[in-house]
This record gives sequence, structure tokens and C-alpha cells, in this order.
Amino acid sequence: KDDSIPVPADLVNMKHRKDSIQERTNPGSTHILFTSMRHVPTTITPKLKHYSDSIYKRPYTMDEIASALNHTRMLKSQFLNMNTNRTNYNMEYKIFQIQWHKIFSNSLACIVMFLIGAPLGSIIKKGGLGIPVIFSIFFFITFYLITSTGEKWALQEKIAVGPGIWAADFILTLVGLFFLRQARLDARLFDADFYQVAIFKLKRRLGLQKDIPQKVG
Repeated sequence: KDDSIPVPADLVNMKHRKDSIQERTNPGSTHILFTSMRHVPTTITPKLKHYSDSIYKRPYTMDEIASALNHTRMLKSQFLNMNTNRTNYNMEYKIFQIQWHKIFSNSLACIVMFLIGAPLGSIIKKGGLGIPVIFSIFFFITFYLITSTGEKWALQEKIAVGPGIWAADFILTLVGLFFLRQARLDARLFDADFYQVAIFKLKRRLGLQKDIPQKVG
């Protein structure tokens, strides 16, 4: 039974070229495995297969182990550098996106603040200048906190950049539209009687109170 494995033709040609170069530089060295350079066997015999397998079964030397460790450390360093560069690139791209959105969101914030401040001027009829200033500071701090939180979450990739930056404008726009509606209805939003009437209507709708409250004094 023939237990030989045919050798591909390209490997045979490569062996011929390699042996011819080695024969010119070091005559006689090509006869270690083959008796003649011109008669390279086209099959791998069991003896030749056993010899080639024994090459890979030999124990590793310290130089080979050190070389393998050096290559491994070099690859690890390259992968770490690539990961660091990728992280820096993603962070810079996130910052670019945030700044791009903030250009438009901060511009719209001026209109949103005007949308809140104008109705407040007509709704608040008492307190002089102090109460409107307090409300203005309150809404500005609210806008700043929402924007800062959204920007932080966008950098941490908890939410997308767009919703994180535009959330403050969206929320305060709804507040401004509410104040605008109350100003159009001439509602006394910051008077105590307004909330007493609202609570009474809620209780009457829930069936908790049927009598109209009488004002004492």
C-alpha cells in the first residue's frame, strides 16, 4: 500500500529554486534531504514525512521563546496604541458633534427665553421687578442644568448627541407655550385664588366636594 502524499507542483518549483541558490552558495548542502538536486521526489514518503514532523516536535530554545515573547509584546503594544487612537478619535468626534449642535441650540435658546419672559411679564402683576427676576434666574439655571446633563450623557454615550443638547430647548419651549396660553387667557397663574379654584374644581370632579367654598372675611 502506497502511503505517499503528492507534493504540489508550485512547492516543487520553489524547492528547485531554493536548492539551486543554496547549491551555488554552499555546495553539497542540498543533499541533506534529497540525494540529487535534479531529482526532487514528487511525493512525500513516510520516511520524509516522519523527518519533517520531527522538526516541529523538537524542544524550543530560549532564543525562540524570547523572540516569540518580544513579538507578542510588540503586537500587544500596537493593539493598545490602536485602541487609544480609536478612543481619542471617538471623543474628538463627539465633542465636534456637541459643539455643532450647541451653535444652533444656544441660538434658539434666546427665542425660547423670550417666549418664557414675555408672557411672564403680563401674568405677574404683583411684586414689582423682584419676582420676574427670580423666575428668570430660575429658568436660566434650569436651562443650564439640563444642557450640562445632556452634554455629559452624550459624551458618556448614554444618549445620542442630538437629544442631549436639544432637550433643554424642547422642554422650555413647552413651558413657554404654556405661559403664552395662560397670558392669552389672562390667567392669574401666580395668585393664590387661582390654585384654590383649581383644587376645588378637581375635588368636585372627583366627587369629594359639592359645596362652593365661601370666602371668609
